[in-house]
Amino acid sequence: MVRVTWLSDDSPVREDFAFSVGKSEVLNRRPARDGGWEEFAAVQMVTSHLGGKVLIEEIEFLLPSGDRPKGVAVFAHDDETNEWSYVWLNERAAPDFRPMKGRLADGVIEMFGEDEDEQGNRQLLRFRWTDITETSARWEQAVSADGATWEANWTQEIQQSG
Repeated sequence: MVRVTWLSDDSPVREDFAFSVGKSEVLNRRPARDGGWEEFAAVQMVTSHLGGKVLIEEIEFLLPSGDRPKGVAVFAHDDETNEWSYVWLNERAAPDFRPMKGRLADGVIEMFGEDEDEQGNRQLLRFRWTDITETSARWEQAVSADGATWEANWTQEIQQSG
């Protein structure tokens, strides 16, 4: 019988997302139905794998309604192109393996991809991580119909907590 030992999550981390590895508390803001912004908490755990080329993020949100949806993000780095690919999976939607892609430049990580709005219309999607420190960052999701004008529709303040 072959005995397999579970791989630890102590792989070295690429500097780009070092702020996210470990446990973090996340303050989320997104548009509310009343036209303002709603805030809610989340807790995420990010582990590094395959020499830091793959990051797995598990996150649980605590919505104002009391719901606690969970999701998993997979980040994979391509050393040849120096690009990250990102895929989001959750328990409420069918898997969508069209990755967002992007890289770190001038202290900002930007990723771009495509999505559909609630009516099924194609829209462009942009993620930006800014204000990056060793233990924190700000994330913003924005949508666009044309790639020139972007409307932010979700932000996160990410802070390592242990």
